[in-house]
Amino acid sequence: MKLGLLILSVLAVALWLNHLKRRRQELRQLQKRQHDGPDAFRANQADSDIGINEAADKAAGSIAAVQPESIVGCDHCGLHVPASDAIVGVGGTSFCCDAHRRLHTDA
Repeated sequence: MKLGLLILSVLAVALWLNHLKRRRQELRQLQKRQHDGPDAFRANQADSDIGINEAADKAAGSIAAVQPESIVGCDHCGLHVPASDAIVGVGGTSFCCDAHRRLHTDA
């Protein structure tokens, strides 16, 4: 019984260490890709199929095109919402919903 428990414990530790090793390798690869940027990715894939390069170019372009959106606070309850979702009231005030805009203007 003790031997079986010892073997099970050693196996569990070995699996856990293997998992950590793979995770560290994945993180290193990810950091290398982020550090090298999309140009290094294209250079490494130069010998591959042209369709893969086109997909990488498209993905790099779509990532670069994404811009952060400004966030505004509701003047009635203080909830923060994206500016595109906010309801704009009189005088440029922002609200999270039409009900709060009406409550704020009635007060």
